[in-house]
Order: sequence, then structure tokens, then C-alpha cells
Amino acid sequence: MFEGSENRTNNPNILLLVAGGWISFMNQGRGLQSALAKIGIDAELILAGSKPSDLTHTPDLTKYRDYIVVVVGSWQDYGRLIAPAQAAGCKVLPWLVSDDKVDAEIVNKLNTEFPWFLTTSEYCRNIFIRYGVQPEKVHVLYEAIDEDIWKPTTPEQANEFLDYLSIDEGNQIAMPVSFNIRKAKAEHTPILLTIGGDATSKGAMEIISALHKLDHNTPWIWIIKTLPYEYSFGCSIEQYSALAELAPRVKFIIGEFSAKFLVQLMNTCDIYIATSRGEGFGLPLAEAQMCGKMVITHDSTSTREIIIKDKTGLLSDSQESMSDDGRDIIRADIDSLASQLQSALTNPELRKTLSDQSRDIAVGRFGKQVIAEKLIEYIKEYTK
Repeated sequence: MFEGSENRTNNPNILLLVAGGWISFMNQGRGLQSALAKIGIDAELILAGSKPSDLTHTPDLTKYRDYIVVVVGSWQDYGRLIAPAQAAGCKVLPWLVSDDKVDAEIVNKLNTEFPWFLTTSEYCRNIFIRYGVQPEKVHVLYEAIDEDIWKPTTPEQANEFLDYLSIDEGNQIAMPVSFNIRKAKAEHTPILLTIGGDATSKGAMEIISALHKLDHNTPWIWIIKTLPYEYSFGCSIEQYSALAELAPRVKFIIGEFSAKFLVQLMNTCDIYIATSRGEGFGLPLAEAQMCGKMVITHDSTSTREIIIKDKTGLLSDSQESMSDDGRDIIRADIDSLASQLQSALTNPELRKTLSDQSRDIAVGRFGKQVIAEKLIEYIKEYTK
């Protein structure tokens, strides 16, 4: 261990150097900071830049040279995160997602400049290895979820949230069923939820195709929550068009909201569904389970790791191919996804069973103390 690098708990001083500009990485970093606080370690956190080419907000890290600097980001952030920390003389432990392709230059650096590094899933690990990272060089550490934030809400909280989510005044004219979530809840209509920057990357188009295959008498409402970006607006238009006659059953929520809002929204649903076309971890799937919600996803990308099949959710089949440049092309199998949806939507006992056991399992896999203790074990091994 480095001289002067331990705090009052005899654990190393830690700086979390996080790729700014990406909500997923910021959530990952803050989740880890909260996790470390759970075991008595006050880790510092710095957000650097807004994109991989932006070095202007990477601070002077000289004062952290006696810290363990855990770099949270993508391999594409090497220049703005890892290189400055190395230049300052810091001990760097990268915790990186692979995206769908890794440049050869970065593969060489990861193989030669570090004893090993961390990634967020076996899926990412396999991509790193596919592009040349030595298998012994990459270990998996899942992201930490704050179980004190992501948890089931009380009936009073749920009812108050429905005041904001529903149009249910008695004098309202007839409106689409998705306008009145309170009525849907009272009638035990299953509510699906998907959260993503654009939702299409989370498999929305495949989900729409699967919903079209269901018996039209099967009740459901689907809430799609996205971010207000130009690309996501275009995706929402594409999704609305593909829904056709199913559109009245779907509520689009587009905007940036607090964690408190998202927790309430997650607790409103009965089933969280995402069949991501690419996913380094699948944070909302873990958050849904923390809230006691079953999940439907597919047996590809990292999402198949985040649930336990037939215990916390259902898995559809997927179809995988490879582009000419070696990138994965992954889509949920429509017929298989429709079958899983039909099972979940028409079987309230199945929904209850999977949902009731989701939280305890998720806390045991992604809870703050679990992930923090694993990280400290990794750090102690890393700094021997």
C-alpha cells in the first residue's frame, strides 16, 4: 500500500474519476460513492469533461497521487481520464465498459500498462477479450444500486404520484386509457415500463412488434420514458408510428427528472421491460428489481446477467449476427418476446411471485455494501 494512502478505516483513499456528460457513468460513479460511504469510506468524486475529446475539464490530479484513482467510463475515455491520472503519478484502476468495439491501441495499453482492470459485466468482458485483451487482465464488478433510494414506495406515496401521472377528473371527456394510470391500477391492468435515452436502443421497436402479436383482448398499458434529445424525439415518432392502433395504450414521458420521480415511476409499473440492442450493465433492470418489480429482457447483452431467469424475471430468445466491421447486431426474437409478454400479462400470480422475490435477490447482488466490499477486495489485491 502507498505511504499515506489509507484513511481512518485502514482502507485506501479513493478518487472516483468519472466520465462526465454521460448519465450512465455519472450514476455508476455516484452509486459507487454511496456504496463506499456505506462501509465508512469517504471517496471523492470528480466529473471530467463532457465527451471523450474534451480534456478541458480534467483537473490537475497531482494532489491525488497517493490515492487509488478508480476511472469510471468507457475505453474511449482513455485520453481524458486514464492518461492524465497516469501523468500525475496516480495508481489507476480502470472500471470500463467495452461498448461494441475496442480499438487496438487501447487493447495494447490495457494489456501492458495495468496488472488488470475492471468492467461492468461478463458481456463487456467478452467483448474486451474478443478484441485482444488477455482474459486474465479483465475482471467483472457489477454496478452498485442504492437500495435506500431504489425501494418499494408506500401506498400513500404511490397514490400521491398518481395525482400527477393521471387525468381522472370526473368531468373529463373520453380519453385514451394511458391517460388515466390510476384507473388502470384500480382495474389491475398490467403496466409496462421502459426507461432509456431513446428507448429504441432499449429494444422498443422489438417490443412493439411483440405487442402486435398478442391477443388484442390482453390488457396492458406501456409507459416509455426517454430524454429530450433530437435523436430521441425522432425515435419516439418512429415508435408512435409503429404502434398504430396500439398507440392509445402507450404513455410517452420525455424529459429530465429527479431520482425521486424515477423511483416513483418505477414503482408505478408491474413489469419493467427492456431488450437492449447493446448494454454494458443495464442499470434500470437492477433498479426495477430493487423496487420489487419483475423484469422482461432477452438472453443477450449484459441484461441476461442482471436478472435471474424465472426468479426475478423472464428471458426471451434473441437473434445475433455480426456486422462487416465486427460489431454485434442484437435483437430480441419477436415470437419469443411475445410469448414471454403474454405469459406475464395474463398471469398475475407469476407477476407477483417474480416481483416479490426480486428485491432481496437484487440487494444481495447489487446492494451498496456488497459492491463496496468487493471493490475494496479488488483494490487491496491490486495494490499488493
